[in-house]
Amino acid sequence: MQKTARSPEELCGLCADFFQTYMTAHNRCLLLLEGNLGSGKTAFVRCLGKILGIAEKIQSPTFNLLNIHTGKLGKLYHYDLYRIQNPAQIEFLGFPEFWEQTEPSGIVVHAIEWWQKAGDMIPNSEDVFLIKLEYNLDDDDGLRFLTIYGFKS
Repeated sequence: MQKTARSPEELCGLCADFFQTYMTAHNRCLLLLEGNLGSGKTAFVRCLGKILGIAEKIQSPTFNLLNIHTGKLGKLYHYDLYRIQNPAQIEFLGFPEFWEQTEPSGIVVHAIEWWQKAGDMIPNSEDVFLIKLEYNLDDDDGLRFLTIYGFKS
């Protein structure tokens, strides 16, 4: 699925479509967010937070590496692996164990920015979605391309 967003509102609309189409069928999802700096990865997670009923402000966990948010519909684990130097650090932090967990009720979403740093630790299952966000820096209207794959590739 490839979609185009010209504004933050349109990006949130695409996020809502994705949520309705794919995420409501799973009680746990891993979203592998891929894109350059400024492509809209954290903006996508903010939109997802609104859908999950999270009241607090969602910011990139660049320095924390992980922020956990609880909303009316479920839990959101927001990872930023940009500062990770090697996969052993991810193992040490216990992130792979989080990625396997489910909750007794509600939806659990693991949104992982810079997921490539985790290497083979990312499970490859039907509830893993690769979300590529591209931003056209030469275009003044904020055009973003969102491509969603139903598996890690």
